[in-house]
Formats: sequence, structure tokens, C-alpha cells
Amino acid sequence: MFVLVTDSAWPRSDPGKRYPVTLSLGGIAASGEGGTTFGGDGFRAILSRPEGFFEPLAAARHVVAQGHGNMMQVTFNADAAAVDMLRRCARALHAAEPEVDGTRLAAGTQCYAYLRGTRQLGVIRQTVRPIVAEGKPAWDVIVHNWQREGATNIRDHFVLRARDLTPISFDRREAGVEQVRIAYGAGNLTVTRPGVAPVQTRFSGRIWDGHLDGLLLAGLPLSQGEFFSMPRYHHNDGPGRFELTVIGSERVAGQDAWVVETGEEGAEVRYFIGKTGRADLGYTGWGFTKRPGGDCSVIPQ
Repeated sequence: MFVLVTDSAWPRSDPGKRYPVTLSLGGIAASGEGGTTFGGDGFRAILSRPEGFFEPLAAARHVVAQGHGNMMQVTFNADAAAVDMLRRCARALHAAEPEVDGTRLAAGTQCYAYLRGTRQLGVIRQTVRPIVAEGKPAWDVIVHNWQREGATNIRDHFVLRARDLTPISFDRREAGVEQVRIAYGAGNLTVTRPGVAPVQTRFSGRIWDGHLDGLLLAGLPLSQGEFFSMPRYHHNDGPGRFELTVIGSERVAGQDAWVVETGEEGAEVRYFIGKTGRADLGYTGWGFTKRPGGDCSVIPQ
């Protein structure tokens, strides 16, 4: 059962209006802003994330609404998938922003085999080196994805603050041609694409780059059962969140590794992070696998 409480009436005649709400589910309470829509499927709730990112939560056909003065309490049942989504959102809003320690990373170059099933499609070379940026320690990271003899040739370049892996800049090149560049400032970021006017986006607090995956996880305080929710920006998807859960341990490439899961039910991705040294040991998901190995000498320098 899901209970949503507002501090004012929630009229059906004004479905676009937003209200302060409190979400309560399984003993977890979180606050934000909400809005409503009404249709043939019944009641639909939308809860805003603190930074303004909206996510549809659940739809249900059985609704009980009770008014108490200027208060409105809406209670409804939802199916298992909807409840899981609600729980994820409640935990995300409730969870404190994690302490990311970028000093956990190690400099070096790693080659990965990239496979679909058992068939290798190509290789990925990841290089991490220490630099100085903004007058402070930083990491310069290059991830070069090379597939089918160069039919896919994508080179992502990050400059990250060493203290917490927040981004200073990101750029992507395909076949040597720059496709997008992001400059991260204090409370705003600027996305530049060839032939298009730059676009600025404002944000509050810290934000991480949505292209960075295993290395970012390596900076988290991983332990069994831990849940993390972090704001991120992706040049195609815009603002969103990383939502990650440490679900167990496995032996990967000869190392004991944490298994960190993200993604919606049925589309999960599992990342593997070494317990000793915090090595990025790849991932499996979307029908693909990235694992240490392969021959990266085929990738142009």
C-alpha cells in the first residue's frame, strides 16, 4: 500500500498543479513536490526529485481519497513492479548523498574485451593518469571503444576532480571527430556540439557525469547491501540519477569483487569492482559483457 499526503486539497479539476508531498512506503519517508494526472487507468502520482527531475511513480485502479480540512490523503494498491519503483524512489530521496573518494582510483591502462554473448565484438582501452586541473589533483581518463575493425570508434575523455570524481569536462570523438563537449562549472554546465549554439543547464550541489560508470563506482564506500543515489548528467538523456545497490560478491578475473547493480527490473546492469585496489573489472548487462582481456594494440594511439 502506498500513501501520499499533501498539505492542501488535490482537486481533480487541476491535474497539472504541483504540491508539497510526503511519500511513505515500508517505513521509508521522503519529501518533495508532486503532481497528478487522471485518466482511464485511475490515479497517477508523480514525485519530483530535489533537483527538479520528475519520475512517474505508479498507476493503480483502486483509489481511496480522504480529505481532512486542507489535507488530502490518497491510498492505493499497486502491482509488484510499481511498488518496487516506489521503493527505489523513496530510498533515493531518503538516502544521503554518498561520500565519493576519488583517491581510491589507481593510475594505469586496462584493456577489456567487449562481447555479445560469447562473440567478441571489439575491445575497450581505459587509461587513467594523474594531472593537475583547477590548481588541484585531478584524473585524466580516456575510454576508447573500438569494434568491428573500427566500424565503431568512440573515444570519451574525462577530466575529474581527484577528491570526489565530480567532472570538470567531458568530450566525445567518433572516428576522430568531436561530437559533444561538456564544461562543468559551479552550479551550471555547458554542452557544445558542432554547428549548434551552446546549451546551458543549471544544477544545485554536486553532479557527476553520466558516461562514467565503473570508475565512479570504484570511488564509493562499497559494502554489502549499500544503496547509493547520485545526481548525474548525460549529454543525450539530460539530468537524472545513478541508483546503485551492492548485491553481493563474485570472483572476477582472479579478484574478489563487489557486485553493484543498477537499472530497472528486467534491464539490470551489474558492475564488478575489485575489493582490493578498487579495480574496474567491467560489467554485464543489456546482453553485453565488458571484462578484462583482449588486445588493445589494434586501437590507434
